[in-house]
Amino acid sequence: MISSLAPQRSLAERAAEDLRRAIRSGDLAIDGQLPSEPALAKLLGVSRGTVRHAVSILEEEGLVNRRQGLGTFVVRRVLELRDSLNVNVGLTDMIRSSGREPGVRDLVVGRWSADQAVAKELDVAPGEAVLRIERTRTADGKPVAHTTDYLPGSVLNRLGFGEERLRELLEREQSLYQVLKDAGVVIHHAVAEISPSTARPELAARLGISATTLLLRLDQVDYTPDGQALLFSEEHLVAERLSILVYRKGPGG
Repeated sequence: MISSLAPQRSLAERAAEDLRRAIRSGDLAIDGQLPSEPALAKLLGVSRGTVRHAVSILEEEGLVNRRQGLGTFVVRRVLELRDSLNVNVGLTDMIRSSGREPGVRDLVVGRWSADQAVAKELDVAPGEAVLRIERTRTADGKPVAHTTDYLPGSVLNRLGFGEERLRELLEREQSLYQVLKDAGVVIHHAVAEISPSTARPELAARLGISATTLLLRLDQVDYTPDGQALLFSEEHLVAERLSILVYRKGPGG
């Protein structure tokens, strides 16, 4: 357990997670409208102020929309977005939410000496030891992405287990986010850069595609609540197999 990286989530954040789960499962919204603040407060066992803050979190994500004098409504189009970048979830959850079974091939976990690019993203010195996790991600057995994740060696040491244990956990859980969460690590936010690319021959072979197939490249750094770079990921997604949608609020939103 690494207490410095795992501050307690606020009541509002926990309430927002409960609301998000209830909305997506269809257990909460009635004809698209959420219950009143007092009803939600009673249901969640929190104050109306906490409910108001939790709903604000979901509004920022684009999942709900407040209408003055009418109430709060679920934004159905956003609710239907299966593979969405407006909420920071991992590929495992994205694949599962699309109704497909996630899987992993060619998992490699090992120590690696950070080059200039990785060192810059993780805010470590070039040449410093980092953990490198490389794997091909599948949906219903078909390759949809190839990912490479980098963790600072100092973070891995403070987790309380080594690379072999991490490999075992990833083979069982698949989701690196879930493994980190179970270890008490809180990912507060992420910054992602998205760009088009095509596959190198080796990458094309792993993904079962031609070298001219369009890929969506996503470079992302995940941060702890205190702004420490925790994880750097390079993801190559097969555009025709894993569509990505982004919710964008208008200038008057």
